[in-house]
Amino acid sequence: MLLALAFGAVAALVVFLLRRKGGVPLVLGLALGGGLGSLLAWWIGTSFGPTGDVVAHAKAVGPNVPFEAPLELNLGAAAMLAWPLAAMIVHLALTALLGPRDPEPELWAEPKPYTRGPGSH
Repeated sequence: MLLALAFGAVAALVVFLLRRKGGVPLVLGLALGGGLGSLLAWWIGTSFGPTGDVVAHAKAVGPNVPFEAPLELNLGAAAMLAWPLAAMIVHLALTALLGPRDPEPELWAEPKPYTRGPGSH
């Protein structure tokens, strides 16, 4: 989960540095990519581990012999959401701190004339 948080923060930093203007599609892509990255990391982690049949593996190695068992992901939803949430929070913070600003309105500017109204054609 800590790796997912770190990958999410790094992904957000890279995306922010490449596209400072941001936008909704960029953030949605960052979240979707983080979710897919989490699923891919989970799949790779379970694929390269030891066999999933722990009982058969324990019988094969014999009694009182330590053996490796596969990792279990007990908080799967939290682990799957860590990457996209970290990416979105870091991107939001970077955009708020370092992103482009809207121009400030003039306080005492002349009002624009009202040119079209209900009676004009």
